[in-house]
Amino acid sequence: MEARTPLNVLFASASGNAESIAKRIYEICQSKKYTAEFMDLNNFKDKELPKRKAGSALNMIIVCSTTGNGDVPENGDKFFRFIKRASQPKDLFDGVRYGVLGLGDTNYDKFCNASKLIDRRLSELGGQRFCTHGAADDATGLEEVVEPWIDQLKSHLDELYPTTAAPVTRKHSSHQDDVANFAPAGCYVKVTLTDGESHEGHKLPKTNNQGPFDIKNPFNAKVITARYLTQSGSEKQVLHMELDISGSGIDYSPGDAIGIIPQNDEDSVKTLLQTLKVYEQKDQLIKCECIDDQKEELFPRHLQQDEPITLFDLFLNVLDIEGTLSPNTLRMLAECCTEKNDRHDLTVLSLPHVNAGAYRVKISQQHASLCDILKLYPSCQPSLQQVLQWLQPIKPRYYSISCSPLRHPNSIHIAFTIVEWETPPPQRSKKYGV
Repeated sequence: MEARTPLNVLFASASGNAESIAKRIYEICQSKKYTAEFMDLNNFKDKELPKRKAGSALNMIIVCSTTGNGDVPENGDKFFRFIKRASQPKDLFDGVRYGVLGLGDTNYDKFCNASKLIDRRLSELGGQRFCTHGAADDATGLEEVVEPWIDQLKSHLDELYPTTAAPVTRKHSSHQDDVANFAPAGCYVKVTLTDGESHEGHKLPKTNNQGPFDIKNPFNAKVITARYLTQSGSEKQVLHMELDISGSGIDYSPGDAIGIIPQNDEDSVKTLLQTLKVYEQKDQLIKCECIDDQKEELFPRHLQQDEPITLFDLFLNVLDIEGTLSPNTLRMLAECCTEKNDRHDLTVLSLPHVNAGAYRVKISQQHASLCDILKLYPSCQPSLQQVLQWLQPIKPRYYSISCSPLRHPNSIHIAFTIVEWETPPPQRSKKYGV
């Protein structure tokens, strides 16, 4: 296969996991100097497919999660509807070589169904697999399939493409209030302090007041009331909450699910900012920008706020600081360790397909977050820029709506459980749901 064959790293993602893994694959391609494009499947269908000449060579890597009743996520459904048309010619994807990685959960029906449908349909339309279909299970740990699949993918890509050097263009700013004048090596996020501080208390990120409302443009609903459904001292604490959706235009039926984006614990945010040695700047308004032209597609969209936001509010309302760290993040944290033993231990933990037991006991079962790792490995000292680049956005939690729009047209009612638990040995840490 010639080096000039186009390479596209594509994703269809509901919660962000598939996009995050696709970004990692794209970064691998960039590090190997492959010329690649990165986008969701719908953009690929609208922008790239129309340019392609019939039978021309094309390589595709697709990472796809499954949502709903085995469906393709919203940012890939246009692509899937296009390829599944019965009228499509059987040679539509002649010349195309592809690999598909699916994400799913065996606790639900139709495990990895969306990726299987795409994989099969590409083959039916003339495409050829250069990498076997992968099916990662969130119930047992995505990393158990994702890591070896990526290793296999890298071997196949090395066969398809020779490595060629390409210059990297970087943009610099001389702003005297930069948290750091230059981003650390391999980091493309730059943080700039803007003039003044916020004195308005903790604010939610600004969103569009007009619909449609979704995960990218959530509606800021006010809490009308919240009350316990269980008695004091009960083993489970269940709350009933009513949310005001007046003016949102949201239509719903009983039993529909609604996504709620939670807020992190303020004490946890304080601890993390202190560990990162930036707590003194917590009330400073900040702006994040990409300083590497070749990383524009990878720059985290959740850092692109419409208005400046304080450092504290960014960690409180936007970043997932309590999520279990991925092997890839552990690998990058290992590079931030000044002590050899810490670096070795984190490197070992970052290879779950090689050391599955260690990762399961020390990371998965402990639900080890960034704060946990920085506490356990004190010589690990990542920069603020690195942390912002690595942390994922807070994912919505989905709850069934327990009221009828006929009686409550301007509100939504949900019930949820307050989760508290203790992790198993060796840490036995007290954990709280977010």
